Amino acid sequence: MRNYIEMQEELSKNKERLEIANKKSLQLNNDSNEIKKLMNNLKTTFTNKDKYVLNKDDKDKIDKFIQQVDSTNEEYKKCKSYLLLLMMLKLN
Repeated sequence: MRNYIEMQEELSKNKERLEIANKKSLQLNNDSNEIKKLMNNLKTTFTNKDKYVLNKDDKDKIDKFIQQVDSTNEEYKKCKSYLLLLMMLKLN
C-alpha cells in the first residue's frame, strides 16, 4: 500500500512537470516561427553580400529564444522519469 501512495505522489508531481513542459513547448514553437521570419528578413551588408546585419533588438530576441530552448529541454529531461514510470506500469 505504501508503494502505491508513493507512486501516486510521483505521478502527480511528474504530471505537473509534463504540463509545464507542454506549455513551454507551445511557446517555443511560436517563438521559433518568429525567429525564422527574423532570419529570413536579414539584410546583407553593403561591402559583402555574404554578411548579414543583425540589430540589437533582434539579437536579444535570438538570445531569449536560445534560453527558451535550453529551459524547455530541461523540462523534458525532468519528464523522462514520468514517462518511464508510465511504461513500467503499462508492462505490469
